[in-house]
Amino acid sequence: MDFTPAEEQSAAQQLAARIFGDLATHDRLTAAGSASDAELWKALCAAGLPAAVEEIGLLGLALVLEEQGRTTAQVPLAATCAYGVLAVARHGTEEQRARLLPALRDGTAVATGAFPARGPSPRLRELQKGLRASSQRPPPDRRSWTVRPVDPVHPVRQVRPVPRTALGG
Repeated sequence: MDFTPAEEQSAAQQLAARIFGDLATHDRLTAAGSASDAELWKALCAAGLPAAVEEIGLLGLALVLEEQGRTTAQVPLAATCAYGVLAVARHGTEEQRARLLPALRDGTAVATGAFPARGPSPRLRELQKGLRASSQRPPPDRRSWTVRPVDPVHPVRQVRPVPRTALGG
């Protein structure tokens, strides 16, 4: 396998380095505290970096995120590109792509991931109580999993449930 970045991937990395270098200064990071830097996010989106991920792929995204990591800039780039742009572009229906991708590409919408919280859900705890006398373990009740956001910097403002069938279950 050859992991040498393609020309487009290197160009995206260089653009990201310039934007992060210009805008993710120590003073701005200090002023933002634990909040997202809206001006930096707008600059990244205006440059087309979230939209470019469809062309530069995961390696290109990793190179762009490397530049974000150099500055510890707090923008929803990783989550929006991985859980939003790439996932919807590859696995979304035509309707989902038409509805979701424009806003994800231009940064007017951000994406985050949500996974089962640690520990059993309340429904699973009820099932376990009923089976304590036996040595059987109940199967996970994925219909009643609770979720936690993956991106603690950008709190979830709107949660849309995903049907189990969409997750292959």
